[in-house]
Amino acid sequence: MIKRKRKKLIILSLAIAMLFMGIGYALLSKNLDVTLTSESNGRWDIRIDTINVKTVNGNAVSRSFTHDGLTATFAVDLYTTGDYVEYEVKVKNFGNIAAKLASKTPTVPETNGVIGFTDDAVIDEVLAPGASKVITVKISVDSSSDTDILNATYSLSLVYNQFTTE
Repeated sequence: MIKRKRKKLIILSLAIAMLFMGIGYALLSKNLDVTLTSESNGRWDIRIDTINVKTVNGNAVSRSFTHDGLTATFAVDLYTTGDYVEYEVKVKNFGNIAAKLASKTPTVPETNGVIGFTDDAVIDEVLAPGASKVITVKISVDSSSDTDILNATYSLSLVYNQFTTE
């Protein structure tokens, strides 16, 4: 009888071991298949949209203004102290990626301090997709001059980078 009990106990132990081996195999043999697909439809399109004369003071004359991409060029005739021309430069983000103004580079002729060139573009200012920003540019006679007419050509180049929230 002891042999029989022993035999039953061995069979039962083997059956339980087989059961645990089957469960262990089932748990450890699961495959996890992950497939990811990503598509980026970013469009980078920031440029000067329009330029308008905002204010002309004194005898100043706006001869011309043009833009190409992110560079605006202005040509004016100024006559006496206090003469100035102000322009509104509208920069628009036609793309779908937010941008920030990384730098601005004015190209200013040598005028010996007679003519002043200013703009109110703010470095690191963010331009959201679809948004516009108006930058005011002013060309003025800042001090007296002994010439009858002062011709000035001024360019402003803007550089935008992608805005990230890091």
